[in-house]
Amino acid sequence: MASTTLRLPGLGWALLSLLLAALFSSCCLASASPVMNGPPTTWLSAPVPAEDTAQLRVFLPSPEARDQFLWRLAGAGVSADLTTLGFCSSRCVDLLVPEVDRQAVEAALPADAVLRTAERNLGGRLRAERDRLAGDAHRTDFSGVTRASDFFEDFRTYAQIEAFMDSLLAAYPEALSGFVSGRTFEGRPIRSMVLSVGGNSTVVDAGRRSIHLQAGQHAREWLSPPTLLYILSGFLEETSGSANLPLRDLLSQFDIYITPVVNVDGYLHTWKGDRLWRKNRRVNSGSNFLGVDLNRNWGPNSTWCTEGSSTFPGSDVYCGTEAFSEPETQAMSQLLDSLPNVALAIDYHTYGPMILYPLQHTYDPAEGDDAAHFDHLATVMADAIRAVHGQEYEPMPGSQLYPHSGGLIDYAYYTRRIPAFTVELRGDGFIVPPSNILESGEENYRGLIDILPLL
Repeated sequence: MASTTLRLPGLGWALLSLLLAALFSSCCLASASPVMNGPPTTWLSAPVPAEDTAQLRVFLPSPEARDQFLWRLAGAGVSADLTTLGFCSSRCVDLLVPEVDRQAVEAALPADAVLRTAERNLGGRLRAERDRLAGDAHRTDFSGVTRASDFFEDFRTYAQIEAFMDSLLAAYPEALSGFVSGRTFEGRPIRSMVLSVGGNSTVVDAGRRSIHLQAGQHAREWLSPPTLLYILSGFLEETSGSANLPLRDLLSQFDIYITPVVNVDGYLHTWKGDRLWRKNRRVNSGSNFLGVDLNRNWGPNSTWCTEGSSTFPGSDVYCGTEAFSEPETQAMSQLLDSLPNVALAIDYHTYGPMILYPLQHTYDPAEGDDAAHFDHLATVMADAIRAVHGQEYEPMPGSQLYPHSGGLIDYAYYTRRIPAFTVELRGDGFIVPPSNILESGEENYRGLIDILPLL
């Protein structure tokens, strides 16, 4: 999910003050309508929330009002952390606020804003999740590979995800093949699979169109890998034999490439106690800060690190030293570049729920009729999702959330001119009840199926 922060101790505040002084007069910081392009830039990686830290959800009338509110908080020096959570929509923001700073946040609210307490003790929620999962972290004997498998009853370690992938590959050897698409910064394999219904999954067929699906770019977004695996399980289950001939005929037009966890190192790190870690585990030369935000590291060079990104290694949206500096984004971009006749790319994240489409680095629309086409596809997907459990997903250009560069969808658009979406999944944060797994899988399975005939 797009992320920024307002916590800037020490030198960070000094640097921001210099930046703001260059951009605005001092009166602008106190103004109700400062001039800026998007929210303040991230400076520090997410802290682990304390027991007395609440999650506040603020609804504002427009994206501009949202950004003005955040700039007022930054100018007032309020210790309100946006990094750990982020934007719940283009007109909504989630903040972690220590109890001592709550009144200052309330004082900065415009009259037409709505403030809700989403979680009074996020630190407690983290500990409850850890305790719940502790006794089940070593299981690999899940009950089958269908959507009814108990694999989808809770969040799983990376070893458990690999075991489930191996079970899928063993159960459907003709339709599904596995391969290593690259290696992480720490040298771990990035495992991908290709689904070829009615074809040969071990051979690239230039006559079929390709679809690129990925999840787990951000380590803490645990809902995205099982959602993607649920979609894959559903496709395999429904197209096995003559179970669903219309769907089998539809999927036989595509080779579907699936990478459930792009950021393997980061995902493993979140299971070691740093649950809200976002980036990969890059050791940044000359810095004590680790990690690069993979969702700010994609090219093309002309847009990389231009909006909603940071060149400071301690930032949660640190864009790296250059486009595709990270082995994880190199692997995914090379996979996408290698695919023939690409029809669609989707990057699953949490949380929103939203469906973002190009362009996201600029308010300018995609070229020609592309913007209208992307909006139509996103709306069809959102309607299909809503029909399953009533969950609303908001379709919008990525820049409407706020301009941010370095993601998959703009790269896919500029290099392949295809529909590409960042799907921000359901939930009110990164720590959600496990019941969301099945619901997210079911609704996004339906959403993807309904747009395939339109590609």
